[in-house]
Amino acid sequence: MKGLAVESKYHYTFYWNLGHAHRQLGEFTRADYWYKKFIEAAPARYDVYKSAADDFQRAMKAEIDKANTLAGPTEPQERPDDPVTADLSSKDKAPTTPNRDPPAWYSDRVGWGLAGGGALGLLVGGGFLLNSASLYDQAKDEDRQSVANDLNARGDRRALIGGITGGLGTVVLVAGVIKLARTDGVTSPSSAIQVTVGPAWLTIQGGF
Repeated sequence: MKGLAVESKYHYTFYWNLGHAHRQLGEFTRADYWYKKFIEAAPARYDVYKSAADDFQRAMKAEIDKANTLAGPTEPQERPDDPVTADLSSKDKAPTTPNRDPPAWYSDRVGWGLAGGGALGLLVGGGFLLNSASLYDQAKDEDRQSVANDLNARGDRRALIGGITGGLGTVVLVAGVIKLARTDGVTSPSSAIQVTVGPAWLTIQGGF
């Protein structure tokens, strides 16, 4: 290319050699471009070389047709405006999204977190309920009324805590199991779970 830039009299010889270079590199579009330039610019005494350039062009076209046949049908693509900057031997392919296996249920951290937290809540709630039952039994066996009243009061508090904790654990555990069961490979933003505890009610808000 540098030689072509400075050569004025025999520039067509550079066209010929550039056609050879790009053809041997497999860059058939560029080779075809330079062969055409040679055929147009070379003097008549170079008819033999012009005929050879035609043969090279036909051979390259046959190679391209053969490659396209082996590759099978492809999407039609626009012909580049500047043949010098393109290469018919390269096949532009549309970007594809790599295949990714959907996440399995056992890899759902949110679901397992809910299930584990719910199970823990059930265990803690069950512990408080067992402890309250033990306090009630002690109160029945206690002869002193004041001590029995204190044991019953403590049992009531433990029973309340155990009921709330166990109920909350049950709901969260069920939510975790549902989340695991609904894991289908589509990742969606999960909403935070909000728990509101009142004197006689319990509400849970969230999305799975």
